[in-house]
Amino acid sequence: VPGDVIDIAAGAYAGDVDVSVPGLEFRGAGAGSTIVEGLGAASFIFRDTASPVTVQDMTLTSPFQMSCVYNYGADVTIRDTVMEDCGATIFTGAYIGGAVYTTGDLLLVRVTLRNNTANVAPVAGLGGAIYIVGDPVEGGPVVRIVDSELSNNTALHGGAIYAEAGSRLFIDSTLFSENDAEVLGPSDGQGGSVWTSGELIVTNSTFTGNYADSNGAGIAIYDGGEDVHIAASEFADNVTFQGSASIPLNSGGAVYMESSGTLRIIGSELTRNVSSHGGAIGAYNLLTGGTIKVNTSAIVSNAAGSGGGGGMYVAGGSPVNLNSVTVADNTTEFFGLG
Repeated sequence: VPGDVIDIAAGAYAGDVDVSVPGLEFRGAGAGSTIVEGLGAASFIFRDTASPVTVQDMTLTSPFQMSCVYNYGADVTIRDTVMEDCGATIFTGAYIGGAVYTTGDLLLVRVTLRNNTANVAPVAGLGGAIYIVGDPVEGGPVVRIVDSELSNNTALHGGAIYAEAGSRLFIDSTLFSENDAEVLGPSDGQGGSVWTSGELIVTNSTFTGNYADSNGAGIAIYDGGEDVHIAASEFADNVTFQGSASIPLNSGGAVYMESSGTLRIIGSELTRNVSSHGGAIGAYNLLTGGTIKVNTSAIVSNAAGSGGGGGMYVAGGSPVNLNSVTVADNTTEFFGLG
């Protein structure tokens, strides 16, 4: 019945919940008590007619390497929930969205996404935890992630999140740790935590210990013409390094940019990040010509390899504006390279 609250008692349940009725709330007994395992498809499948719909206080998992949630255009809220050990489902020839595949608006509050993958051997996929389908014409969907944690997720691009052009992603007070963008073969992974060509706003968040084979262990920004804003956040101990000196590969230990939009970093710290080119920030805007603006921030103790730019490496036509920025103790001596 539209608007019902459905209480799910403690226990483990196997099956696929396909929702098309609007206004439902699925409420478990707690993430440690109520476990819903996807059987033949995702644990929850939301149709566009289900808006609005809420899931809270449970764990979603998939022992059969399916995504935890498919959202086909609904307005979905997920709270106080764990999504773990899910694997991407193949769409149009590619594995995308290890835990969540969404074409609709999504709000995640106090959600943990861990150990999810879009890499299903021998094929590497996109969006280890979340894949966001964009709409460049109409705009959207809008995805908001608040007070959450994304850890140990893997994919070729977007170890934790892959966001298409035309999407809008807002991240606040969230931890990204130990996420990997890596391919099953030659190094090419981009965006250890986040790969985006849509609008992105990050506030009060931490990116630590993430890895990318190729570019942007923290965040990789590619050309969708959208702006990226990072405020009051920390990027520490992220690594983008495979020993190659070729550009644009292996660049931007914290953030990599290859976009015509503007990257703004305000009141943030980028420390102890490592890459071949640009230990903290790398950009290759030879054709796109986007702008980089860094204000009241610290770029300290980062390291680059043979490519240079211990703190920042910018190739191409990007204007770079630094205002009240501390740049100190960055090196180009990683692995003994001068």
